Amino acid sequence: MLIFGVLAGSVASAAGVQSDRFDLKQHPLDWGTLNATRGFCGMAKCYFPARLSEQEAGRGRAEPRVGYLVANGLNPTPLSQIWAFAQWNRTWTFAKDLQDRFGVKHTLLGPPHLATLPEEHATRLNYNLTYFPAAFNRRVRGGPSVPYPPPYAPGKEVTVQAVRACPWPACIIVGCDMGKLSRFEKLDERLEGFIEHARRNAVRSPARNRTNKLVHEFKQNFVLMTAAVKAHRCLKLDFQVYLRSDGGVINVDLDRCFNNNQSAGEVSLSNSIELPEPRHKDHAPGEAPEALCRRGSEQRRFDKALKQFYERLRVLQ
Repeated sequence: MLIFGVLAGSVASAAGVQSDRFDLKQHPLDWGTLNATRGFCGMAKCYFPARLSEQEAGRGRAEPRVGYLVANGLNPTPLSQIWAFAQWNRTWTFAKDLQDRFGVKHTLLGPPHLATLPEEHATRLNYNLTYFPAAFNRRVRGGPSVPYPPPYAPGKEVTVQAVRACPWPACIIVGCDMGKLSRFEKLDERLEGFIEHARRNAVRSPARNRTNKLVHEFKQNFVLMTAAVKAHRCLKLDFQVYLRSDGGVINVDLDRCFNNNQSAGEVSLSNSIELPEPRHKDHAPGEAPEALCRRGSEQRRFDKALKQFYERLRVLQ
């Protein structure tokens, strides 16, 4: 069992906590509590929500407050785990820096840790691994194509980090890539559910013009996010954030700023932040740089979708 550090008030604020604070000492990593059937994987890590504790279930909670990121790369080696641990430490430092300097929030609840994955739990997690949006074959450098995500090796150390869970309809993820833009532009069941959840939260507020106040909160948080992106252009690489139904705009997948450093020799264990420049120009000659997206066409679509989102919120006045 691995005990994570204390969730201090400053970390709680960084994770977007307001009145719902808790001490992370009360939430140690127990592999048996990870809900493998609801986990999913990205390109280098998997996310597993924790099962509801008896205390949470007794309070009528439908979703857990905590989940865990578990590193999962192709052809894992001790060296690749060292690289992942170093990169995640840098990401944690970067997330705190963005919170302190710009006021932008993140979901990380503490620094990463190395933990040994017992054989019985490796088997359980591997049986349920799902890549989002779908599994695929990926070619190993110098080798054949292999199914992704790869299985976890039993009895080996892996990098693990606790995160604050924010499932739909309390949160939705939006961004500048084709898939996220397309989903944000359509008033589908996912977006309708999020807006309805935001409306219910706004109704509980004693303030007048509740949805106008909510829209103002979103806009103010995007101003903060834009300032952070202007200072750190690497955030435009696959820009994506959580929108939270109380007006929060929350950073996710900040490790994208360090993904260009693929060799362990290039990663400093001192947590120094060395942000890479984007490989392509953000804008054409003579054009103003885009606020959040890499390309002007993406930024225009994102701005239009965001404007429509604000209008839909106001309709619920």
